[in-house]
Order: sequence, then structure tokens, then C-alpha cells
Amino acid sequence: MVESWTITVLTLLDDSYPLIYSITKDTSDGLKFVGFWCDIAADYLFAGDTTIGDNCSFHCKGWSGNTVRIFLRELGVNYRMLPKYSPELNPAERVFSFLKAQLRFHFTAQADLLVCITTSLDKITIPMMIGWYQGSGYLK
Repeated sequence: MVESWTITVLTLLDDSYPLIYSITKDTSDGLKFVGFWCDIAADYLFAGDTTIGDNCSFHCKGWSGNTVRIFLRELGVNYRMLPKYSPELNPAERVFSFLKAQLRFHFTAQADLLVCITTSLDKITIPMMIGWYQGSGYLK
């Protein structure tokens, strides 16, 4: 049986942390999504910040979407949803493109996939993230 991994990312324009990520085994679901926000993101988002979500069903609908919206509202964080079918507006998509390119270049059958993923994500810098935000139209 093939192993399945889920990577959840929070892109940041911060001097210390350009990217916060969580890697979990198996597929993602609403519970893992809520856990990411409550356990990880709360330490890096502050009142007045804005975060953008895509239209994955458990990101924006049902109990998980509502729980995250309420949680972020309590923190004073604005939560905006992207229009449907607009990955070009999501800087996280550029993170995944970078990751896929890194894995194609560096990953071999003998390599540990999890190590390759974390090593690749750790190469992302603030200037890279600024460029991706500019490319997505959020910064000039």
C-alpha cells in the first residue's frame, strides 16, 4: 500500500518565518485542518493580520470552516476566501510548485520522502515569499 501524506502550509511575510507547515500521514480532513489552526497558526497570527483560504470544502464549509472562522475572529485575524478556481491568487500554490520542482530534482527512490519534503520547504526564504506574493498580486 502506498503511503499518503498531507502538507498544510501557512505562508507568512515575517522576518523569522516565511512558512509554517504541518505534515501528517494519510489524507487531510476537517479535524486536521482545525488542529493546524489551533495548534500552530495561533502562535504566528496576530490581530490585524489577514489570512486567505482556498475553497477546499473543509476550509470553508461545515463545522471545520466555521470553527476556524470563529477562532480567527477571536484572535482578531481577518479570514478571506479566494474566488473559486483561482489558484493563481494563492501564494501557497507557488510553495507547492516549488516543492514539486525540488522533489523532481532531488528525490530518488532511495531517498526518504519526508526528509526531502522538509528539506525543500526549509529552503524557502523571505525574498522568495515576497516574490510569490507579488506574483499573486498582493504586493507591488
